[in-house]
Formats: sequence, structure tokens, C-alpha cells
Amino acid sequence: MNCKHANTKTSMSVDDQGDVETQTCTDCGFILREVLIIESNVGGETIRRPRAVAYDAQPEGFHFPAEKAPASASNDRIITAQEMALLAVKTREETTGKDTRELLKKMLDACVQNILEGKHTYLITPEDAVPGEVLVAAVKELKAQGYKVGKTPAPGEGVWVEIQWPTNVRKKKGT
Repeated sequence: MNCKHANTKTSMSVDDQGDVETQTCTDCGFILREVLIIESNVGGETIRRPRAVAYDAQPEGFHFPAEKAPASASNDRIITAQEMALLAVKTREETTGKDTRELLKKMLDACVQNILEGKHTYLITPEDAVPGEVLVAAVKELKAQGYKVGKTPAPGEGVWVEIQWPTNVRKKKGT
């Protein structure tokens, strides 16, 4: 779920888990994302972990369709494990699948800048707040589409993703 406005503001607050960075739309107040910021005991490194925004944390006026709202505990009927699994798959596709498609679009838009070179190295920084599950899904999708993909973690920088593709078409034998 996302509002269609472009203006955002970032604010900081303190939670029982640590500092929370919240990105909010300045036009309508919709909370776009929240990131938990944790100071590591080893080396004083800052770790940024994205977290889901609760439906009830959104401002009034944002109505979520019933099928996207989480299952309520106040229902008279207890949902079965199979229904819960289907709900989990649907929720994963709506969140992780959407984030994966957005990451792929950004990566391939950057690749177009070096299209004749046949490769591009894309940096995913900790500030991008890309979950590992989304990165793995994006790499799998690129490989499925015929790209050669390699990931190299760089502590303190992020993850370097090297994408390679052919720059010429091979002719079929016999023609």
C-alpha cells in the first residue's frame, strides 16, 4: 500500500527496541516505511532494519480492503493452518514480490546506462534498507532471465551486485 504523493519527511523517535526512523508523506500523513536503528556493540557500527508499519498506526482516512487487512482475533471462527499458509503466501507476494520488482527496476535502469559494456556493478547500501529476502529473490529472477549475477558483501558499504549480459547475438549453426 502506498500513497501517490512524492513529498516525504523523515522523523526519528525512540521505541522500546531502539531508535526508529519513520518516513511519512507530507501531503497526507501516510507512513511509507519504518526503520529500526541499532547501534552494534562490536565496532560501534549502525545497523538499519526495516520493519512493517502496523495498519492501526496509519492516519485515519486510509481504509484497507478486508482481504489485505490482517486476520482478526475477534472472529468467531478460527482459521485453519492451510488458510493461514495461503494468507502468508499472499502477504509475502504483496510485500516481498512488490519490493523485489521495484529493486529489479532500479537495477535494470542502472544497467541501461552501461548497455554496450555488457556489465554493471550495482551497490545496495544499508540506507536502502533492502531486506535479504528481497535481494535473494531479485538475484534469482535476474538469473532466470539469463543474466550472470554475483553478490559481494562489503562491510560498511553494503552489497555489490555485479550483473552481466551478452552484447551480441550468436548465430544458430546451419544458417
